[in-house]
Amino acid sequence: MAGDEKFSTHFDPVEVLPLAGEVRGICRSLNALPVRPDLAHDLERDLTEQAIHATAAMAGNPMRLDEVRECLADEGTSPDDPAGPTVARARRVIANLGLAYAPLPKQRTEPGVFGVSDGFLRKVHAVMVQGTLARGMGEYVPGAENRVLSLVTRINAQDMSDMEQAVRAGIFHYHLHRIMPFAHGTGRVARFFESSILAVGGYRFACLMQPLTYRRRIDEYMRFFPSEQGEPAVMDSLTEFLVFMLSVLRDNLTALHSQCTVPLRKLALGDHFRILAESRRINKRTHQLLSLLLDRETDPDTGEPLPFLLKDLFLKQPYKLLYDKVSEHTARRDLGRLLELELLVKKGTSYYFQHHRLG
Repeated sequence: MAGDEKFSTHFDPVEVLPLAGEVRGICRSLNALPVRPDLAHDLERDLTEQAIHATAAMAGNPMRLDEVRECLADEGTSPDDPAGPTVARARRVIANLGLAYAPLPKQRTEPGVFGVSDGFLRKVHAVMVQGTLARGMGEYVPGAENRVLSLVTRINAQDMSDMEQAVRAGIFHYHLHRIMPFAHGTGRVARFFESSILAVGGYRFACLMQPLTYRRRIDEYMRFFPSEQGEPAVMDSLTEFLVFMLSVLRDNLTALHSQCTVPLRKLALGDHFRILAESRRINKRTHQLLSLLLDRETDPDTGEPLPFLLKDLFLKQPYKLLYDKVSEHTARRDLGRLLELELLVKKGTSYYFQHHRLG
């Protein structure tokens, strides 16, 4: 794209549009879910902290997630931080990202169009790098200004506003990152604007999750973009980037949907277990065991409850409280009843709680 001020927005519709329709469909389903305000607030804060940690780490920031959380909870940091200039700079980068991400409408559910402007681009960059660079805050590298202005004009055109906003977010991210308009911080700015377009487009919470996956799949992500050291991009395909970006968004939306339905599912299962107990299809102890299994730790990758063994009922809390004075025969009978009701599945010696089962 060097020297070219015209930005192609052409992509293969056969590959991109089905994915775009899929992500919008999952988004509508997610936005229709009732989420308790306190849970929504906690989720927004957690995802914001993770997004800031991920996008900074991709740019070389060494801070751990717990350190990022601590930094964002502080009012700010001083360049004369006693920990030293390297740590102080890392903390300043995180604090700056906190300022940039704070105004994002992260819980918006109605789709809208985020208007990109040259002035806001410069402002976001200046906020992100303030206190970390001696010069160049909000300033383009030589030769970049006309290309940025051309991109801004194109992305704000009516046909761009009318298209699915997830696709528009990917197009802007792709081209801005490839222009490399800033000497430092272009990647952070490009990822922020993708999140901004998604946020205003109604991608509640998911707008924050993209950087997390980009960091986990950094080799796949970075092959589309040149490095700040001048190394060229490996891939030169808008279609392939959009397929990658939309696939990431689809997976994030699916994970979010599952996470947001957990409280609703627990309520439904709790009622189901109560009815089973009242109808004497299960005894009181088995009912209490099911209530404990509802809160069992889950696999971080699949979201499924972790399996347990028969001996865990006698050796591990909180199950030991129920089975400490119960015979193994009785415990096996309880588990057998839950197997009959298909609330448990047994594989080898392990039992798996079926938390999607409602009858």
